[in-house]
Amino acid sequence: MQQLMTLFKFRNKTELAPLLATQLAAHLRLCYQGQPMPDCIVAVPMTQHAWRQRGFHQTALLARYLSAVLQVPYIAGGLRKIRSVPMQHMASQSARWENSKRSQLALHDFSGSTVAVVDDVLSTGATMMAAADALYKKGAAAVDAWAVVYNQHD
Repeated sequence: MQQLMTLFKFRNKTELAPLLATQLAAHLRLCYQGQPMPDCIVAVPMTQHAWRQRGFHQTALLARYLSAVLQVPYIAGGLRKIRSVPMQHMASQSARWENSKRSQLALHDFSGSTVAVVDDVLSTGATMMAAADALYKKGAAAVDAWAVVYNQHD
């Protein structure tokens, strides 16, 4: 999965998004067996600059496919990056946590909702915690973290 994610993310292989999302969806169905899915899905945001550089928004693409496969509404633009953060895969763990603090803003009212946040790779959890903090400030009752790859050695 890490090799596929590298191709998807850094080699612009957007055609891998349905495969990656389908694999994650299969895992999530097992995780949520007998429990309700979240009320909605949001994607970890990226800056406009990063989006233009990469040419696509990888987490939004994954979130859209997950939404269709799992029949959970996707809230496009639910989170916004409010300050630029250096590329996290290049930073140390402590720098990732410091960089991510107060870096995101939730743009919708999520009062009482369980929100799933989609990211491509989860390493330290710093980006996901910044997303959760922003969602809780806008009323989310619970935030679930969804990622295609867990990189515990990063």
